[in-house]
Amino acid sequence: MTGRPLHRGLAVIGVAALITVTGCGDQPSDLGRNVEKSSIRVGVPDTVDAAPLYLARQEGYFAEVGLSVEIVKITADRAQSVLEAKEPKDRVDIALGDYVPIFQELEGGADLRILAEGYAAGPGVLQIMTTRDSGIGSVVDLQNRKVAVDPSYPLGKLSLAQTLASKSVVSIVDGVVDLETGLPLTIVEMPFKQMAGALEDGTVDAAWMLEPYVSAAEQTIGARKLADAAEGSLSELPLSGYMVTESWAKRYRGTGAAFVSALQKAQELATRNPGKVRTVLPSYTKITKVTAALVGIGTYPISNNAARLQRVVDLMARYGMLTGDLIIHDYLGPAATATPSPTPTPSG
Repeated sequence: MTGRPLHRGLAVIGVAALITVTGCGDQPSDLGRNVEKSSIRVGVPDTVDAAPLYLARQEGYFAEVGLSVEIVKITADRAQSVLEAKEPKDRVDIALGDYVPIFQELEGGADLRILAEGYAAGPGVLQIMTTRDSGIGSVVDLQNRKVAVDPSYPLGKLSLAQTLASKSVVSIVDGVVDLETGLPLTIVEMPFKQMAGALEDGTVDAAWMLEPYVSAAEQTIGARKLADAAEGSLSELPLSGYMVTESWAKRYRGTGAAFVSALQKAQELATRNPGKVRTVLPSYTKITKVTAALVGIGTYPISNNAARLQRVVDLMARYGMLTGDLIIHDYLGPAATATPSPTPTPSG
């Protein structure tokens, strides 16, 4: 266990805090001088979330702060395992991961820190998809149907459940929805890349997807959007963040600050110019340039905000995925500089 307190009574302080990454106001040359480790490995999934990382390398932002970044492909739920891998060849310095498993790991005592926020949902980014001839007219019609969800992206089941709850289609007992027994449909686990085919051949009736798979399914099989799974209480929901181990954060404070500075410069570019994202997507995903041009883009935060991330904690608590005592403020941003113990005054 980390030993850090997780008292709900601190929520007002934790949720209200807006944390700006230390060093982001420094000039690139200043950041470069403080880099303890110039070559780093960063693990990211093949999702739209990772686009600014590729842009930062492409635009030379990492080089400006003295960093050489090797990008390693991982799945969204493997951040902790690749950060803590025993073999150097399997280990990364920084990993972009889905918040749902990360927050569960933090509550379980994992020594992890959210170095920087990565990506948040926007209109069209998360969708429940079906076919044009499925006969499903709304999420209410998903009752007793088979719905595909990618098990490597746990947010899917959570978002699906909340979308159903917004239409009063789920059972709520004592303020909590049981994701295993409270959904009036059958979850079919499969990778995103198999969902379009499963919809087309009738293996499933609907599928919870995120971009770029949403646009790819529209292009390849003519799938249609049944419901936006990032509306209402899910609007602008934080999806992923860049993680490090606590020990790495303390040992490589300068490297972490340089990385975040370059990344957030690219995230500002991506948010301001989504066309840049659509252009870089085919370079690391298997979608075509035609499909990439249609992909819905969310937002890439350029600062860390504890209140924003606490929304995810509260949502997970509602569905029994967390106790609700996790205070994200305690885990967000660069590792705090240790306060030196006072020098004892000689007696006599």
